[in-house]
Amino acid sequence: AKALKCDISQIAKSIVIICDEPIIVVISGDKKVNLKKLSNILNCKARIAKPEEVEKYTGFKVGGVPPFGFDKPIKIFLDKSLERFDFVYAAGGETNAIIKVPVSILKGITKGEIIEVSYE
Repeated sequence: AKALKCDISQIAKSIVIICDEPIIVVISGDKKVNLKKLSNILNCKARIAKPEEVEKYTGFKVGGVPPFGFDKPIKIFLDKSLERFDFVYAAGGETNAIIKVPVSILKGITKGEIIEVSYE
């Protein structure tokens, strides 16, 4: 955020979650995923993926996971916290690569369901 001269909230974090199968929750940088709430929504026991699981399921290392562009299909959820912005900055596949993407385009590209699972 500092390098981009933007607020941390405009960083879109792609968090890999294991919940029966791997999923990704894209969430605003100033928020955290409420795993209990997510578990209730998805009707399974959600947990944050381990770094080796992140790479296994996405092909990307922690810190570089983009919100789209995976070799294998993976279900994407977009947290409502992203809707505060016209655009966000997301990882672009490497820890030093960033993409600026309008939230409306992000919704379309990911076909991500909007859910509310964030807390500060």
